[in-house]
Amino acid sequence: MPSFGASLLPAVKCGSLLTVSSLHRGDSNLGDVEENADYFVSLSLESQLRKLLSDQKIAEMIMNYRFTRTKENEDNLEDIYDGSEYKKHSASGKILSYPENFSYSFFTDGVPLGKTKKSLWPIYVSLNELSPNERRNYILLVGLHSSLRCS
Repeated sequence: MPSFGASLLPAVKCGSLLTVSSLHRGDSNLGDVEENADYFVSLSLESQLRKLLSDQKIAEMIMNYRFTRTKENEDNLEDIYDGSEYKKHSASGKILSYPENFSYSFFTDGVPLGKTKKSLWPIYVSLNELSPNERRNYILLVGLHSSLRCS
């Protein structure tokens, strides 16, 4: 089973920032978490991308979709490819003009944990070069932020 390189880091406490210091734990043993502390658990994006890209079908989708998709209306913003920043980076000779390069987007949405004052914020990554339908099928979890909600 591949390792996803979990790391446990101290995070933000209500009103003050904790710095990442000797409290960093480089292993995946998450058993000693203090109940009322805030934490950030990071999962290796690199190892997840390597696993995903080792699937030839997915690798081909990433390398081809952005170059073969059909726009329904040239005047509409239909996908990330139509935005000015993406167009700038995918112009001839730029980093995203090459099929073997790709980009990704981070997103999150916090949820309360039951009737406690804790909340959980998963941090996800989606690969922009997959079709919109395939992006939903290959969302990568790269972090979890557990926090005590400030009131």
